[in-house]
Amino acid sequence: MALTVKKIALWRKEVENGAGILAGALAPLAHAGADIHVVMAYRHPGQKSKGAIELYPVTGKKSATAAKEAGFSASDIPALLVEGDNRAGLGYATAQAIADAGARYNLEKYRPINVPTLALEYLASSFQMRTWYKKAGEETVSGVRAWRIAFEEIAVPTVIRTPEGNDVPARGIAWVEPGTGRVVRTQLEPQQPATLAAESILNKLTKPGPRKPEPRQESRIIVTYAPDSRFGVWVPLKLEESYKRAQVTVTGEAAYSDCRRFETTARVKNEDE
Repeated sequence: MALTVKKIALWRKEVENGAGILAGALAPLAHAGADIHVVMAYRHPGQKSKGAIELYPVTGKKSATAAKEAGFSASDIPALLVEGDNRAGLGYATAQAIADAGARYNLEKYRPINVPTLALEYLASSFQMRTWYKKAGEETVSGVRAWRIAFEEIAVPTVIRTPEGNDVPARGIAWVEPGTGRVVRTQLEPQQPATLAAESILNKLTKPGPRKPEPRQESRIIVTYAPDSRFGVWVPLKLEESYKRAQVTVTGEAAYSDCRRFETTARVKNEDE
């Protein structure tokens, strides 16, 4: 089984330490049919009366509602889930790879291209002379009949660049409604050299020890859009990403809600005020 590493969200609840607290906290989720794989309960050091309970995963509307009603909420504490065939030293190798990645990889900011609207830059009029486009069929996405517009960056400097300033050309697909120009989905695939932050982890886990750099890496970021009635436009709903090298795949997912428009107000004051 290939080793996968993905960012996850633990659901957490602060509790008063006492008999039956854990069972009482889990009861609403059990009644809702939640399939919980991990349960952690512990007392705060130096505070015998205080503790915390953490769960994973909480998926589906019914389970999420039950968790919230029981006092749980998605924690902002960074966490990773590593799955695959077990072997001696795997935990150390994973932790060491994360440590070696240093500033280029941290649990809160997974990689430098996690902006959901990044692929839209390749569709902007200012980039059309630098990008190749082709209609690659039609497809229904989120109930909308859309054209599949394949694109590929053909000029430098590129939109994405390495920390050292090297160009990272990209290609992808945009699903566009022909009558309105609305973008309903994008897929972005940065090409070689592989410069994403997951590279250090994949190198360490697949080829431990001295080695020559092997930049080959498959990278893909898919963003799905949905209409927002408040603004009258389509906004990002979900981002899915995967970075693959050899038998190791790093995946991540982000969901977006409660989008807001940046607004400011100003008042001109007279000198007499």
